[in-house]
Amino acid sequence: MADIIHRIGIQAPVKKVYEALTRQTGLAGWWTRQTKAEPKVGAILEFRFTGGGPDMQVEELIPHQRVQWKCVAGPEEWLGTELTFDLKTEDGETVVLFGHRRWQEPGEFMAHCSCKWAYFLLSLKSLVEDGKGTPYPDDRAISHWG
Repeated sequence: MADIIHRIGIQAPVKKVYEALTRQTGLAGWWTRQTKAEPKVGAILEFRFTGGGPDMQVEELIPHQRVQWKCVAGPEEWLGTELTFDLKTEDGETVVLFGHRRWQEPGEFMAHCSCKWAYFLLSLKSLVEDGKGTPYPDDRAISHWG
């Protein structure tokens, strides 16, 4: 199994970051505008990009501490993977430790996704700190995959 992990600090209260990770308007403001989401354990979240997109089941929500999803539909390489956003306050900022875990094997698509996750985490930072993220379709493509 292979994992993608990233760490980012956001100059905002943890409550505001948590809301951007759990509410439909927040998720649509930093990842993809085509989002259907409900902040409820067991809910299926739908994220759409060109050619489709993943569906995530909400596995765990610990307010202001943790968001965990499991990919239940979407790209074959993503099926069964787990996504986590662990939050903590440190030195006056909210730290997000992101993980996209349990990939069957590392490869070019995983490398592409790792780069895009870094991009979208910066979009999250921009949304929460400045009020405007760069979600799909406003994101910058890094290859023909998006």
